[in-house]
Amino acid sequence: MTTKNDTTKTATHDHGAVLQAVGRIGGALGEGAKAYVAGSLELGRAVGGFGREILGETGEHVRATVRAKTLHEVAELQAAFAQHRIEMTATYAKELADLARSGSEQAVAPIVGLLKDKAAG
Repeated sequence: MTTKNDTTKTATHDHGAVLQAVGRIGGALGEGAKAYVAGSLELGRAVGGFGREILGETGEHVRATVRAKTLHEVAELQAAFAQHRIEMTATYAKELADLARSGSEQAVAPIVGLLKDKAAG
């Protein structure tokens, strides 16, 4: 038979365990949120850098096109610029995908670690 004293001790012990678990969950969520914000900022900086690069290259392309002496030279400039933009777009897409994957992994790592600890213990 369970006494009132035993029930109080068990409830107090359970309450402490719950508070400890909530603290760990809150810490993991906080760490994940910080990683999410850092990853978002990193993605933003990358996109901004790509934009600045594209703007600079486009400006140079326009200047070169204006300086072109023949229609054939303009066509060659356009073809070269288009080829370069296609190649760079693929490069940018891969870089952004890599940054997004890495940022996502970092954002969920604290929660995954908490789950692994729970499964192990």
